[in-house]
Amino acid sequence: MKPTMNMDTSVKCLGIQSNLKVAELDEIIIHDYKKKNKQWSSNLTSSFTTTFAEGIISKIYSHASSYSAKRIGINLFEVTYDPHTQTTQEMSQLDGPEFNDVPYPRFRRIRKVGIKSDRTMVCDCCRFNGCGIFCEHQVAVAKYVYEAHDESFPGFTHHDIIVQYWSAYMHLAYRDSTPDELRKNLHILACNPIEGPKLRIGIPEECPIEEMEPTKDAIDRLINYEKEKLNLDLSTFDGFFSQTYDRNDFSGENDNDVFMTQFNWISNEIMQTTEDSFSASLRDCDFPGEIDKTTRTRDALKQLWESTCSLTDDMGNDKATAQSILRDHLKEFQRYCHDARAKNDTTSKGTGEGDTVPMTGGKYKGTKPRIFNTHHMP
Repeated sequence: MKPTMNMDTSVKCLGIQSNLKVAELDEIIIHDYKKKNKQWSSNLTSSFTTTFAEGIISKIYSHASSYSAKRIGINLFEVTYDPHTQTTQEMSQLDGPEFNDVPYPRFRRIRKVGIKSDRTMVCDCCRFNGCGIFCEHQVAVAKYVYEAHDESFPGFTHHDIIVQYWSAYMHLAYRDSTPDELRKNLHILACNPIEGPKLRIGIPEECPIEEMEPTKDAIDRLINYEKEKLNLDLSTFDGFFSQTYDRNDFSGENDNDVFMTQFNWISNEIMQTTEDSFSASLRDCDFPGEIDKTTRTRDALKQLWESTCSLTDDMGNDKATAQSILRDHLKEFQRYCHDARAKNDTTSKGTGEGDTVPMTGGKYKGTKPRIFNTHHMP
């Protein structure tokens, strides 16, 4: 697009660019669906996932070697980050001197992974809830259980991730050429995602139950700061805020119940309702008048306008009615603006000039002189 293009040419260019992008994505999806042999990955998921998802999964497996797990309950495990199991290159990247005293503090954390009655694994890092792919902590627990059986962990399958990462779903889910029964089943899988990966083997009774790691303050878990250098002066961090959650605040009959209660509480905190509450508070925020004066209306109302159009398009059979109502409101607002400008506009009063009706309310900001092509019209 160029500034000198007329409106029709610009719209055609935008349409062509959108079609090219859609065709490019479609080509990538077809390639992932038909060429299932990813020679760069030997995971069980490689033949069924998209290239994007398989890249994430491969990184998770490589990072999982830095985590160690132990059993602290009947169906509860504790996973600790152990940087000493990393390669020299990884150590230099994560714990090198360039990370010392950086403004962003790094902490060692202990995660808990619980096994439900149907062998579904849930982790209190809540990564699966956010992206639909298992985390390093769940991989570490699976390796620990398989080693207790004197077996090697083969890896999770594509059934242990949400269906949106399947290449078959991306290619077949909503195509007209896909059989109706297959489309229906894929849609049901997408609308009812799994809670987490499944452990394909039982926990052996010989696996010992060990003591939990003691709870440490955040300052004792810092990686790139020394406690002695801080001298307990947290003012080093500008705007520092700390909050401690006591595990005793969550009660239950056994360790697994305590974990599940805590996990559900954390999950609820990051659900869609949190995002909705943030959006509502942002809309109700009273910004200073100086900001309103310098902010373009298009920028200030862009998100509201986009969501309004989306809601209108989702009305189904009532879409035409919704568009009519929205159109009436916009026309009413335009009449209000025209009336207000007419009352405040005194430039043409008493000059004998006729009223002019502009095609648009925007001001011309180009460098070329304006051409009044209606000058010689009767």
